[in-house]
Amino acid sequence: MIKLTEEYYIKADPRCYILCKKSKDKKGNDIYINELYYTTIKGCIDGVIKRKGREFLSKEVIQSLKQLKDYMKTIEDEIVKNLDGVDLEYESRN
Repeated sequence: MIKLTEEYYIKADPRCYILCKKSKDKKGNDIYINELYYTTIKGCIDGVIKRKGREFLSKEVIQSLKQLKDYMKTIEDEIVKNLDGVDLEYESRN
């Protein structure tokens, strides 16, 4: 699995990429719940950024679109850091 953020990871099957959310079972062990399915890695990453943005907005702690944009940029930066310089444009060229 590939770590995107502290709670979101990517895995794959032969047909698609799967966005997984980290959780805990009753014994406190880490488990990964399949959340959404994507045809591209880039789509999966974009999905995480949008999902985290919607979660942040639903908490009603922001007052402007700029705050939302800044938060989503923070998530994007975290993902880029975790991917350690991977060229996400590579996938679109193949």
